[in-house]
Amino acid sequence: MSTQSSPHSVYYLKLLLALCGLLLTGCPDDPTTYKNVCQSCEDRCLKLSETEYKCVTCLTDQQCQTPSSPDKKCNAQFEC
Repeated sequence: MSTQSSPHSVYYLKLLLALCGLLLTGCPDDPTTYKNVCQSCEDRCLKLSETEYKCVTCLTDQQCQTPSSPDKKCNAQFEC
């Protein structure tokens, strides 16, 4: 019996290691990541959990205020 590895077994070992790495680090194109979700609303991006984000209308009162409505407030639902 030969002690050398066949090219196929090396390929499968590399594939297995790559899959394990992917499972441990997560998918890089997860649609809920900050980069993917908040590109268009960086100043209004709400963090829902360690890995989930969402764009909202406002996070601060200043984001609701305009010269014609200087007293508008951002409510608990992140709306003006």
